[in-house]
Amino acid sequence: MDFIRLDTLKAGGTFLESKNSSQRILAALNKEFLVEHHKTAKQALSRINNVMVYKEDILSLWLNHNNGFQKINEKQVIRDQYTHIKQIVHVPVYIETLLHTTSPRNHAKKLLELKQLQNKLLLASKKLPDTKDKIILQKSIGVISELCDNNISEYSFLLKKYLNEIANEVEDVCAQATSIQIKDSLDRVTRQWISDYKINMEASRVLIVGTHGPKEGRIEMQYYEALYNHYHMKNVENDKLYYVESLAKHIPSIDIQKDLIEEFLAKEELNKIYGVSRYGNCKWMSGDVLSKHAGSSVHGLFAGMKTMKCPLAALKIPRLAALVTPFFKGGK
Repeated sequence: MDFIRLDTLKAGGTFLESKNSSQRILAALNKEFLVEHHKTAKQALSRINNVMVYKEDILSLWLNHNNGFQKINEKQVIRDQYTHIKQIVHVPVYIETLLHTTSPRNHAKKLLELKQLQNKLLLASKKLPDTKDKIILQKSIGVISELCDNNISEYSFLLKKYLNEIANEVEDVCAQATSIQIKDSLDRVTRQWISDYKINMEASRVLIVGTHGPKEGRIEMQYYEALYNHYHMKNVENDKLYYVESLAKHIPSIDIQKDLIEEFLAKEELNKIYGVSRYGNCKWMSGDVLSKHAGSSVHGLFAGMKTMKCPLAALKIPRLAALVTPFFKGGK
């Protein structure tokens, strides 16, 4: 049996106590840093004159006063016509969604859902004038009849044919919706505010609040990027123009003043100051400071390892997609 000397145990205990003490001190210092960082971040907002926020189809304007940002105007920027067009475009997506979840087991249920959708589309189309959106509804009614008269194996072909037939109409109404949203709504309101409140775009920030998808190519982001470019400011995303991503269920509870301006925007502005001061790049602090070390660490974990295969691959089981949605096998 090996014996451990008492003085060794004492030394070890002293080391552990010292280590724990250091951790407590560092943890306390880190909390102090975060508090101080938050205070300093609010001061970074002083160089901003106004903030425009697009959230839940409402555009609001906030001006920087001595006691913080105050909302001075807001406008609903989604018009009824724009909403109507989006509802029309969602019809083929609805049909496709029902087909994606159709299988031999729930076929009868899905047929009933398709017929119920068809009845609603019939009622809606009767009240529409002869426009391209009515054509989309009529062709949607027609394809539902074809789907109900055919086997699941025909669904892929019928769906592709239907989507091709309405492609031009969908493209046209999407272009119409984009024009309404940008020209008749965002641009009209934004230009009016720039004129009425003598807004300096250099000292202005724009926050677009939305979900992860649709995110790429979002038209509101494109509009404000073009607006900044018009005032000779380039590469404005994450500098003057921000997309603030959130879960859809959380967006209604976001407080613009506290959460978006005093919390999110303030820290972004302070990080830009640090980035320029230390690295000459206002966007440097938006990246992970450990990123340059990750490549070698991650590569080392998998170097020399054999490619892993799914354990179910060796079993003679039909493809899951074939079980869930047989019509995905391809068109004729």
